[in-house]
Amino acid sequence: MKLNSILLYSILAIAMLSACTDDSISTPDDSSADPRISFAYRVDNYGQGMSRADGAYCWQDQGWNEIQVLSLDLFLIKDGIITAHMQNRELIKTADCLTHTFVNYADLPDGFSINKIKESDHIALVANYRPFLDGNNVGKDFMTVYKNHTILKIDSRQEGFVMVGYIPTPTDFDPKSTIEIPLQRIAAKIRVSLKSVSGAMLDPSTFCSTLCRYVTEAQVKPEEALPTFTEAIADPSSLFTTSVAVNGIGADGDWDYPEDLTDTHDLIRDNGHVYYTYPSDWIDYSRVKNQCTRYGSADKGHKDDDHKNGLRYEVIDLDDRAPIVDSREMFLIVKAPYTDPATGSAREYFYKVPVNYRVSAINDQQCFSAADLTDKVFPLYRAERNHFYDIIATIDRPGAATPLEATALRFTLTVAPLFDGGTYDYIYN
Repeated sequence: MKLNSILLYSILAIAMLSACTDDSISTPDDSSADPRISFAYRVDNYGQGMSRADGAYCWQDQGWNEIQVLSLDLFLIKDGIITAHMQNRELIKTADCLTHTFVNYADLPDGFSINKIKESDHIALVANYRPFLDGNNVGKDFMTVYKNHTILKIDSRQEGFVMVGYIPTPTDFDPKSTIEIPLQRIAAKIRVSLKSVSGAMLDPSTFCSTLCRYVTEAQVKPEEALPTFTEAIADPSSLFTTSVAVNGIGADGDWDYPEDLTDTHDLIRDNGHVYYTYPSDWIDYSRVKNQCTRYGSADKGHKDDDHKNGLRYEVIDLDDRAPIVDSREMFLIVKAPYTDPATGSAREYFYKVPVNYRVSAINDQQCFSAADLTDKVFPLYRAERNHFYDIIATIDRPGAATPLEATALRFTLTVAPLFDGGTYDYIYN
């Protein structure tokens, strides 16, 4: 009898222990209000892959705040409508290129349950955007939430750059996943450096510069929400960069050129003057013509099989003039010393320097596929978000006596030599 009692108690104890053990290792199902998802972000430095100096070395930020994150807003989106919005107002102050987990499952609000995340089709993250202090935006169209952002100092250090990340909701995460969202700045960065005729870099304190036709207002939209090439051709006004206000354009539609340049530039790095601008576009889309019909013609025929078989080609006559709206073109004016090698005499002149990150290798080409226009032509005439335009102009000939006269000069230009740039003679027409 005693043995049977001991056996009975043993069986009951084992059963109770098993029940406790099963309960402790259970994983909440998708309907659990305790999600296990964490969210992380990453910001890479300007110029990654297209800079002679910055590269991927984020330690070079050194107080310029180009990768600093001060605040974050996280959104779940379904069919364009915000289904959850987490406002993160804490001062984060991260300034390196590492991946940062900014919120884990324990701190996510109820609206970010596993089910809610899986039901979304996109996840968005916005950094350093103060208007979201207005309140929660659940139920609103995501693209209409964005107000124009106007706080940008073109020639001094920023407190923090507005950044956007926008990704399709992953379909393969488990209840303990970390979803990483890459952030990109809306602003572009420009650096202009000069070489003497001997090839030596000029000390940035020895020349002056000014950025002309820059932009300080931008729509804070994800890249995916911007108009496509086809939309821009059909309706150029649909392209947001053609509709933004370009600073400094007067009533006559032209830039108000200064009479002289005398101020020392404050933002200097690696022998260059640095500027920031929001995106701008000075392409004249009306110059993009219809189907090219030159296949097989005697003088300017094309032997391209794709062309022969009816692939759509657009026509821009680059030999005529650049396909731009002159009054919108962004460029720099520099005032720099030029020493005549023959006489040894030195004098300061004005030069016009284009804003570009690559050198055109298509000057003799006249028809393009839509992909070629998008990838090879249009980037020549844009200041695009999150890009670094790293420019070296060689002062190898006399310049102009005034900034206005500098707009028609020829000089030697090097663009982002470690990217897809090169050195060439640049002639404005």
